[in-house]
Amino acid sequence: MSIARIAIFSAVLLASAAGHAETLSGTVERVKDGDTVRLRLLDGGKADLRLAGIDAPEKAQPFGRAAGRRLAALCLGKTAEADWRDTDRFERPVGRLFCDGRDVGRVL
Repeated sequence: MSIARIAIFSAVLLASAAGHAETLSGTVERVKDGDTVRLRLLDGGKADLRLAGIDAPEKAQPFGRAAGRRLAALCLGKTAEADWRDTDRFERPVGRLFCDGRDVGRVL
């Protein structure tokens, strides 16, 4: 195998590994704020998830409580799946959240 082929194969392999998403499945048991939820996972564990692509106000900021209420209306107590590829500075997974099949980030 030529060096060029090895380089291309290595690049494709690294790109596919970097693009691999993990999936969390469970029920949204708590809305922490307008862009963070706690999931009760199917295996009984828990995970906090930060929604990718949005930045809602904190609870104490203007519209912070309204943002949390809207997220709760969409997801609280519902079956959810999250696809994530990254973590934030608090080591929480960051990804797309789907409640009842709807992409919550897009709705928000």
